[in-house]
Amino acid sequence: MKALNAKQVIELLKANGFELEREGKGSHVIYKKGSITVTVPVHGKKELKLKTLNAILKQAGLK
Repeated sequence: MKALNAKQVIELLKANGFELEREGKGSHVIYKKGSITVTVPVHGKKELKLKTLNAILKQAGLK
């Protein structure tokens, strides 16, 4: 899988029906779809580590 930054992950979540629930503490945003909640760390244009990216996609049911 290609590395993505937070903005790209958020667009992917939105395209799959997730909506912004709230902005978490510090540099995190929380998206929700039904009973599924996903936290995305936002650190500018920096790419997410593949392990973090895979965990987010798995939580969201996209992997």
